[in-house]
Amino acid sequence: MAAAHDVVPGDWKTPSRPVVLFDNGVYSVISGYYQNNPKLGERWNEAPNGAGFPNSGGIPLWHVVPPFLDLHVLQALLDELARRPQDQIPEGAMSPIETAVVRRRRIREWVATGIPAGVS
Repeated sequence: MAAAHDVVPGDWKTPSRPVVLFDNGVYSVISGYYQNNPKLGERWNEAPNGAGFPNSGGIPLWHVVPPFLDLHVLQALLDELARRPQDQIPEGAMSPIETAVVRRRRIREWVATGIPAGVS
């Protein structure tokens, strides 16, 4: 089983390594920049081959969460962390999750209105 910290992020490297938002040993979520764009990544860590899903030839990979699901995934993480506080790893994970929620809400507002929030 590949833990979130053990999965090499590949195209997630710029501008910095992604932050692990959630990892309960079965399911993991990261926030970072995929090909220079803010994205969430997810993966299931348990699979018969030991690499989890997704993987390529047994090498663990991250699935890029589609933008229309970002806020839903983040809300589900907050709900799960509230329901199961023992899964709050790494310590302080709430702050990066909240930051990701705010960032994605702003992006959605900009796309919908064509005007950045607070700019007239």
